Formats: sequence, structure tokens, C-alpha cells
Amino acid sequence: MWFSAEVLFKGIVESAADDTPLYERKIILFNVPEGKSAEKRALKIVKDFEVKYKNVDSENVIWKFVKILEIQDLC
Repeated sequence: MWFSAEVLFKGIVESAADDTPLYERKIILFNVPEGKSAEKRALKIVKDFEVKYKNVDSENVIWKFVKILEIQDLC
């Protein structure tokens, strides 16, 4: 069965003077075998979107998963 999940991520620039976090909402599309949990599958997928990298000012930027906002059955 196909599902979509709306998920929330929080981004932080570690050495920025303004420590106000950034937020990003993503919608992911995924398939779940019959009888399996869509929420567990979504949680497994979103871990791949948690990243850490350096921006153009050589500051560490970290994006962390916050929560699942909504899951929709697309069938």
C-alpha cells in the first residue's frame, strides 16, 4: 500500500550568532507491505534525511527529524 507522510525537520547552524532554528516540512511517498506499520516505515525513511554539512561560511549545519505531522493512505 502507498502512503504519504508529512514530516518536520529542524535545522541549526552551530556557530551562528542568531541561534534561531530553521524548520522544513517534507512530504515523502513510500510503499508499505500489507500488514506492516506505515509509521514505523516512515520513521525509518526519515532518518536518511538527517544530515550534517558545512555551509558556505564553513559553519556546521545540522538537520534533525522532529516529528511526523500526518500520514495519509493513498489507496
